Amino acid sequence: MKAGVALRILFLVDRRVLAAQAVLAFASFDPEPGLKFDKVYEVYSQRFQRGDFDENEKFDPRVLPSSYLTDPQPGHAFVYVSTIQRMTINLFGRDAIMASGDEEVDEDASQLKNIPIHAFDLIIADECHRGYSTQESAIWRKTFDHFDCVKVGLTATPAAHTMAYFKDIVYRYEYERAVREGFLVDYDVIAIKSNVRMNGIFLNEGEQVEVVNPVSGAKQLDLLRIAQPNCNATKLSELQIPIPPSGEQRRLVEAIAASLSKVDAARNHLSRVPAILKRFRQAVLAAACSGRLTEDWREQNPETKPAHLFLKTLLADSAPNKGRHDSETLTSLDELPELPDGWCWVSLNSVTRRIGDVDHKMPKAADQGIPYISTKDFVGENKIDYRGAKQISIDSYQSLCRKIQPDRGDLLLPRYGTTT
Repeated sequence: MKAGVALRILFLVDRRVLAAQAVLAFASFDPEPGLKFDKVYEVYSQRFQRGDFDENEKFDPRVLPSSYLTDPQPGHAFVYVSTIQRMTINLFGRDAIMASGDEEVDEDASQLKNIPIHAFDLIIADECHRGYSTQESAIWRKTFDHFDCVKVGLTATPAAHTMAYFKDIVYRYEYERAVREGFLVDYDVIAIKSNVRMNGIFLNEGEQVEVVNPVSGAKQLDLLRIAQPNCNATKLSELQIPIPPSGEQRRLVEAIAASLSKVDAARNHLSRVPAILKRFRQAVLAAACSGRLTEDWREQNPETKPAHLFLKTLLADSAPNKGRHDSETLTSLDELPELPDGWCWVSLNSVTRRIGDVDHKMPKAADQGIPYISTKDFVGENKIDYRGAKQISIDSYQSLCRKIQPDRGDLLLPRYGTTT
């Protein structure tokens, strides 16, 4: 950056906690005597959570303005620390990536339209040796390949897939030098012989073992039992099994192979069912909102009271909405699609008692309190799994609801963490 070779730098990691560590490292590094890196150059990052830092670490990150990505200027000179997951969402949307392992995708991450290929002069991928699955590797490469710039990978353990992308080693920081400069500690190899390693470990019937429920995580002690009692070589040798003729045996193998191939084909077809159902659901909703779904019903019931008359009755019987428009219809009807006879366009404000918003600042987690629900806690169509929900204090809850108090029957529109 000092030489002007690269002014806009993206520092990529694959865990938010690593991004927090990188930001703290930049803040403590002295590129010039008496000057910290983040005082000489602009250092930006994504939003963090309290759990990304140790208890004694205090840091107020500078969040990168979106214009730095969508409208890069020649005068910009900065380092942006981001996770690969977040940058992928910025480029291709939330549908392009799924959370992997225990890393939660940032709820405030969203797609930014038209991020140019020259947004960065240099990309540095930290810990680029980490094992990505096939799907993750494809997304990772797609994100890298979007930008036309120099790309450098940092790794302590080069792997085949790492070398396949970055190819040439441009710099080595040898172990001996790291020891001399105090970043690593030297060691002596000590051979340890363990009975478990040398002789193995065996459990006998009647020994006490710990059983963990894979769903709830509950633990309990139980006694080890043999699955098949009185099973020995003598009894196995006397076991009767059916043997078909050799020709029929070959036919059985062919039939089994054919049947299993049908099972595989059925599994592949079933894997496409969720996407088909999603498209069908969207088509049904589109047909309902356009009136096509009830076209036959309208023909059979031509005397139905028009919607604008029903709306007058509804507004007369309901409590007025503060700021509600007197007009039932919108003023820019020419820009809206044509509706069936008897339908009318209305503003959302005219058919609601109140439209409000809550505070979008992420509250601090508490050991116990009120569940703070996010989209990851929704299971299926109409269920919420509270077991993994974050807990917040009563004060945080009241602060979030100071603008509007949610009530039963309200329509909630999530701002982040959703897909259409």
